[in-house]
Amino acid sequence: MQITSSAPGPFAWRAPAALTGLLIAACLSAAAGAETSASDPLAPTTSMGQPPRWKPYGGLYFGFNDTRLGTEPGGAALVGIFKNIKAPTVDLLGWSAEAYAGGAEGAFDSGARLYLASPPLFLQGGIDYSFRLERSDFILSASVPVRRGGIFGRGSLVRADWIPGRDQTFNLGFTIPIFQPWAGKTRPNSISFRLPAGKDESEKRPITDPRVIAAMKDVKESASWITNLSTVYIGDDITDPKMDIENTRGLFAKLKTAMAAADSLRPRGHNPDDEPKIYYGRLATAFGLAAGAADADAAIVGNPIAVEAGRVMFDKVILPYDAYCGRYKDRDSLYGFGAAARDEFAAWLGACPAVPPERREAVIAVFDAWLNILEKERLRIYKAFEHDSRGEWLSPSLALRPEDHDTQAEIDAIIEKAVGRPFTRGNAVAMLGAPQVPPEVVRMIRQAEDYHVLWIHDYRGLNAAKEPDALGYEVTVNGYLRALTDRVKAFDGAGKLPVYLMLIDQTYYVANRGDIWLSLLEDPLGAEVRLPMEHALMEQGVRAAQEELRAAVRASRRLTAEADRRGESWLRAYVKVHVNITQPTDLSFRSKHLV
Repeated sequence: MQITSSAPGPFAWRAPAALTGLLIAACLSAAAGAETSASDPLAPTTSMGQPPRWKPYGGLYFGFNDTRLGTEPGGAALVGIFKNIKAPTVDLLGWSAEAYAGGAEGAFDSGARLYLASPPLFLQGGIDYSFRLERSDFILSASVPVRRGGIFGRGSLVRADWIPGRDQTFNLGFTIPIFQPWAGKTRPNSISFRLPAGKDESEKRPITDPRVIAAMKDVKESASWITNLSTVYIGDDITDPKMDIENTRGLFAKLKTAMAAADSLRPRGHNPDDEPKIYYGRLATAFGLAAGAADADAAIVGNPIAVEAGRVMFDKVILPYDAYCGRYKDRDSLYGFGAAARDEFAAWLGACPAVPPERREAVIAVFDAWLNILEKERLRIYKAFEHDSRGEWLSPSLALRPEDHDTQAEIDAIIEKAVGRPFTRGNAVAMLGAPQVPPEVVRMIRQAEDYHVLWIHDYRGLNAAKEPDALGYEVTVNGYLRALTDRVKAFDGAGKLPVYLMLIDQTYYVANRGDIWLSLLEDPLGAEVRLPMEHALMEQGVRAAQEELRAAVRASRRLTAEADRRGESWLRAYVKVHVNITQPTDLSFRSKHLV
């Protein structure tokens, strides 16, 4: 969960990708602030709202009717509506109804259809009743997006109909969602990211010095161990949990045994303290020998070269590559990034007095060999993740020395470089246990002055016993409704309301009936919540909070004047919580990875 607010107080989260969450939430809140502070500071903030349960659509088709007189062309327009039966997060199965009107066989035709539909399978089958023919026939339809987001965008689908009982009638056309403004817009049109092109350059500059070859062999082994110590891949076999646990135990037993193995470079075995030092020590030796140093002072001469090479490798290769972690990648390799890194490193070498001109190619050869080692590590991770490029991530320790990140200032600088912006000061971080979260959320909502963003995976309407969730009630009534009431009371002086933004994934929103509270928050002036009789006190609390808010609105001279000028719809769009259900079902976003 991510929470951010303009009010004084901690920024709290419980998520592994906390930094990513902070950045996205900050961008969203900044966007909200920008929208409400533009030429019309009282313009309502745009939000996605809640996904529709009924999904209307329209379309056109051109058809052929094979009759005894030959092929008769025709066409029609249609309107329809889809409603899922089960699993609304994937629209696995549902029904749809349609009406159509047009021409067929040279005459006006109209009719109605009722389907059983499975959008993930592209298919729906049912009955077509023609008013012209006064008969019903079986119809089978296939709808495919052709391209992600729809053939024309906006979730549009190519559709083919087949009615075998009408002389093999065949229709071809398209459908497009209507009254669904976010259809075809909720995901990127491409799920794969094309990386820059490049190739292995190490074969162009082969290393011939056996001392450098030996040093790079040690670098390769240490690189593998840095990966092992920072990126342990554990499989997940849900078909046999007990066997999965045993396999995991076996994996860690092997890792523990391998870590304990000592050699001349590792008298204490393989451990995260010593391995980076060995790695950079041997890398510095390789660079020093390539620069022409004798064995005795190779590491000393090579150290400044290794430092610069590491900076370039981190900035130009590892950092930009790791930015694609969690994403599918086309042309997946480090070599495209390595080409830019090599050019920058070569430019630095040209101005480095410690490297004679005749030795620069040998030094670049070491750089290329190092890049090739990192590419092999990337490929090893790729195979470990069963050829799923989303899991690839290279440890920063493969290009950063321990002394490059052993102070808070250095860590801050690395993070600033990664996100492309400096830290904003004055923020606080608090790790909260589950019992502490609801009161802290309520406190932050009540104290927010400009905006409040709540990014959470589950805002429950019903608890595990399928009863109205008490925590959801607490945050809804004593958090959002009370905060809105307080800010409305202060509106005549402040001239603004805080923007309350909420982001929730559809999965738990559907499973736990989040709409019970979120429909109220989206329209607190007009919504009506009805709860089971045994929860009458909770329902009375909701109504009391709503009435207090309505009374505050009526008492506000400025809000009343704005509502008279802009209309009641503006008021209800302004005094609300801006709910955004992310990742709503949209099967126009199919991909080759679906199966």
